[in-house]
Amino acid sequence: MTRRRKTRRLSDREFVRALQLVRLEGLESGEYEPMSNREEMYLRALRQGARVDIEDFVISPSLLLLESVERRAREADDAADEPT
Repeated sequence: MTRRRKTRRLSDREFVRALQLVRLEGLESGEYEPMSNREEMYLRALRQGARVDIEDFVISPSLLLLESVERRAREADDAADEPT
């Protein structure tokens, strides 16, 4: 039986998952501040003492991309609203 080589798509998916786990664990330790509603919900649940499964807060690469686009759009709106 020969081993299949991992495809680039699978490795990218694993990288995105690992990145999210680092962020979520960093939120828990206070190393990072929440950058999305999902991260805020995770941190709020932890602070309330709820038993949280970190895997419930790991999303697909596509949803993570959408989340970052929404964050950038929100930041651009906030910057445009600031008086100069």
